[in-house]
Amino acid sequence: MQRSPTRLASHAGSWYSQVPHTLAEQLNSWLGTAAKTVERAKALICPHAGYSYSGPTAAWAYKHLNPEGTRRVVLLGPSHHFYLDGCALPFAASYQTPLGEIPIDQAAVSALRQFRLYQDLASDTEEEEHSLEMQLPYIRHAYAGKDISLVPVLVGQLQPRQEEAYARSLLPLFEDAQTVFVISSDFCVTAR
Repeated sequence: MQRSPTRLASHAGSWYSQVPHTLAEQLNSWLGTAAKTVERAKALICPHAGYSYSGPTAAWAYKHLNPEGTRRVVLLGPSHHFYLDGCALPFAASYQTPLGEIPIDQAAVSALRQFRLYQDLASDTEEEEHSLEMQLPYIRHAYAGKDISLVPVLVGQLQPRQEEAYARSLLPLFEDAQTVFVISSDFCVTAR
């Protein structure tokens, strides 16, 4: 399958700032007010609404990422724009953010494809979905200057038997000490 070089930041300029220094200042401000409760998190659950709604809340999760020793982020987010029976893997080879691109971990994606559980996203479907994109600026910012890669997984409707099969496929990545998981969620709470 021919891979598109880059998934564009299609929601930049509407759901969050497309201006790099403005976006970085917002993220720094929200992270500066968030408290850290553990030294290092293995997995985060973060909201994916527009940053005016979810940005401050997401900071409370991203405050717990430790960029040292991490080389990969597995990002899971729900499908909003089309019905998906199961999970899907990226079409693109990298994801764009106003703060820089994040390359897709092609080896990890290929290993997941070997399970024959995952569908492949079409490029237009991949760019329409916001649940994955809304995490990308925070991820790129948290790992600024670091060589990290991304394994994006779009999650659809799952039956219990499917949940177990997908969990088994993701377990080797979860057990890897240099991998963190970010789960993009529809929840949003204002932190004051």
